[in-house]
Amino acid sequence: MEFGRFSENQTLPLFEMKLQFFGGFGALAGRSEDIARLQTGATLFDLLQTLATRYGESFRAELLQSDGALRDDVMITVNGTIMNHAVAADKALHPNDTLALFPVFPGGG
Repeated sequence: MEFGRFSENQTLPLFEMKLQFFGGFGALAGRSEDIARLQTGATLFDLLQTLATRYGESFRAELLQSDGALRDDVMITVNGTIMNHAVAADKALHPNDTLALFPVFPGGG
């Protein structure tokens, strides 16, 4: 399966990265892990939009707001680093990166 940006005018090299889905994301995707093949230069925004399309409307609704922005109750890590929502969209992705999607679990004491 391939994800990421596509240009009819040029073909950029592809790279692979690992995807991990936790909580409801795994159920909606029908799997807990996957591999994405992305074109060089792809960003986290590109990948999230593609995942939302690939895994369907229910997945999209859990991941993105109606305006396409990432929902506040979703946590994303890339290589174990939590992504700040304000800058996550522009995060460049690289070969062998690992992206994990988590629903934010309420808690406290």
